[in-house]
Amino acid sequence: MRNRTELGKHGFLITSLIILVMAMYIRISWICIWYSSTLDTPEKKKDFYLSLFPTFLKNSATLVFITLGLSLIALILSALSIRRVRKNMKWLAYSIIVLSVVIGVISVFQLM
Repeated sequence: MRNRTELGKHGFLITSLIILVMAMYIRISWICIWYSSTLDTPEKKKDFYLSLFPTFLKNSATLVFITLGLSLIALILSALSIRRVRKNMKWLAYSIIVLSVVIGVISVFQLM
């Protein structure tokens, strides 16, 4: 029974980590494609970037808002998990908070 309660305590933290990885995939793929030297024009880079996603997500603004929402959810879940996890796992919660803020700022910057 103890393992089940330990897993329950880390549920928010694991969920926030998975959500953060999804947000990071969207941002890092954009950064890698933007700085790629094989595509020469911004239009080609944007078209290639949007081709990575399904049809209903082939809009830059939609992807930015999804990334912003995912980073906000990861931030909230990680903040809620700080009180629940043991002291040796709090560093992961704080790291997720910092990374989600960074990804959120990058997403807001891309909206400008």
